[in-house]
Amino acid sequence: KSERNATQSRHCTGGALMFSLLLFIWIVIRRWLALLWLRLNRSLVQPGRLEAAGPLRHKLLVIGDGYAEGLGDWVQMGSNAGLVRRLQACVAKEERIRQFWRIASLGRAGSVTGDWLNALSDDDRGLLRKNLNRKSYEDAAIVVVCLGTMDVLFQCDQLPLQAMAHSEFDYVFPEDELAVLTKNLIAICEYLRAKGMHVILCDLPQELPGMRKFRGRVKKLNRQIRQYIERRKSEDADDKDVPQIRLVRMSDGALARSQSLAFDGQHLNAQGYKILGEMVFAQTLPLMIKTELPTWLEMMKKK
Repeated sequence: KSERNATQSRHCTGGALMFSLLLFIWIVIRRWLALLWLRLNRSLVQPGRLEAAGPLRHKLLVIGDGYAEGLGDWVQMGSNAGLVRRLQACVAKEERIRQFWRIASLGRAGSVTGDWLNALSDDDRGLLRKNLNRKSYEDAAIVVVCLGTMDVLFQCDQLPLQAMAHSEFDYVFPEDELAVLTKNLIAICEYLRAKGMHVILCDLPQELPGMRKFRGRVKKLNRQIRQYIERRKSEDADDKDVPQIRLVRMSDGALARSQSLAFDGQHLNAQGYKILGEMVFAQTLPLMIKTELPTWLEMMKKK
């Protein structure tokens, strides 16, 4: 009897392992096919070369990982995906936006902050310099940065051990306790601001299923991100002409609901991207109005 029970237990364990393996393979294949379909349609609707920005034409870019690229969204033939499509819809409905905005995605699923930060070297092989030095994108007015989740999942965020001992609520992290992920995001944002671009920085989605086992680390990383933005806002408070930086809280639990998640349980589906798009647009709208304002003022002077 004991031998029969042991045999049944082995069969159950083997069956569970086989099911997990098949499920993993199915998710990988489906994710690869979804990404292929997404990039095919993006190549059809997003021109490789964009007209230069002008008094009545402006550009908004979305850079980052799979959330910036729109992985997990429902993509129809000839349409864009993710944040780009939702931001385009928000702009079309907003009466206060009167000028033309070209919104483009430069997201790269699976990328980490280091892949973008390496672009700050002189070899032009990294993603940031490779994209932002192109004539089509170097005159963008606003850049949305949605990056860092893969650093956590690949466990390359490099949060110092001494930082784990502190509270994520009110502690001010000194420079030597900042994670490499945080330092990379700061460097990317400062690079964009130095080029005269406003920045919308998304924090990390700590409530998503794949991130929950890292929740303690992610809360401290998000605290460091907010700390940087608060410090920047304080330093720039007296300078109205400096490029602004704003925060979008992807850590909001609304994105972690089952109805907002894609098939892989990590990225967002159409409903999730709609929520995220509205969150991003709420921070983007004041910057769009500010960008358009000089043109209207110039027209009024001519009258």
